[in-house]
Amino acid sequence: MRQARYRFFLLPLFFVLACVGLYAQANSEVTGTVTDQTGASVPGAKITLTDPATGSVHTSTSNDSGLYDVVGLNAAVYNLKVTAKGFQTYVQSGVVVNISQTFRVDVKLPIGTESQTITVEADALTVQSDSNVVSTLINEQQITDLPPTAAA
Repeated sequence: MRQARYRFFLLPLFFVLACVGLYAQANSEVTGTVTDQTGASVPGAKITLTDPATGSVHTSTSNDSGLYDVVGLNAAVYNLKVTAKGFQTYVQSGVVVNISQTFRVDVKLPIGTESQTITVEADALTVQSDSNVVSTLINEQQITDLPPTAAA
């Protein structure tokens, strides 16, 4: 009888903790400013981030100051697309987002029609200036090279 009470208590607790663990994985964001060639802000621009590996799509719209923020991203390599009425479509592939990272992508849209597209390939590493978080990615080889710990 006593074990049955513990099961009814532990099972919901397990599900709550599992959901919190899954939610914590999607804590990265992409932010930036959408401007025209003269530096004036472009309000109402539609920002679309797509993860080609999973097909996951995240969207946002720039505010009156041209600022946008796409939150709740998993670590992945995304393709960025920015469209606004009266401007050429901006496409940037290879936007690398790591765990707990704020990645900044400022976009300058040239005047034109939405059917014209500007494509940018993102390969260079960038300095994360929008967050005070210091992090390092550890690869498999570094983990393998760790010395074994003594069992207590």
